[in-house]
Amino acid sequence: MLVSSDLALPRVHVLVSEHELEDATVLASLNQMFASSEPVAVHLRAHLDAGELFTAAQQLARYIEGSSSWLIVNGRPDIALAAGAHAVQLGHTAPEVQSTREFIDECEGQLRVGVSVHLPAEAASAVRAGADYLVLGTIYPTSSHPEVEASGASNISETVKCIRDSEVPILAIGGVNVPRAREVISFGAYGVVVKSAVWSVPDSAQVVQALRGAVNDQLGDIV
Repeated sequence: MLVSSDLALPRVHVLVSEHELEDATVLASLNQMFASSEPVAVHLRAHLDAGELFTAAQQLARYIEGSSSWLIVNGRPDIALAAGAHAVQLGHTAPEVQSTREFIDECEGQLRVGVSVHLPAEAASAVRAGADYLVLGTIYPTSSHPEVEASGASNISETVKCIRDSEVPILAIGGVNVPRAREVISFGAYGVVVKSAVWSVPDSAQVVQALRGAVNDQLGDIV
């Protein structure tokens, strides 16, 4: 699959782990999400060996092909490139961003680089290193990481101020659901990254649609 370099970053992102990949209903839900005219980004964040991760990425890429949705692979730019993903998601270390950029250039590939950050200073470092977008969290308390203290939505506005001279978008992650989606946008987030809010309910595609609506409504209020 050839990746278009001009596709806009979706505003709603959904995490998929090895647990979701084992559920036959997930792929059906993803199909419904991709059938929408509005794009969604799927983050493949699974603890699998390289071969299994590549197979999963290829499968997801086939579902997305021909749409304006994105596939993002966590931590493995080699697999992201080989599977035809749109981006790779990295940890919060700036040197990793630089080496990933060099690897992509050596492969003559097209791949956006996202960086996960927790603090405004980390965000500034990632932007200087060449990040295309940031995933900022943990914004709200979340059952997936109960040991992590939530930073609150104000962390978004503080981070926006820290990188105000750039146009790098910020995605909010951690405990985000439909009601909270409006709040994070009001604090300056470009979009949201969700997991349990989508996969803990019977109709996952409907939740994604509701998240899109909440984000778009709040953006309309801001404009």
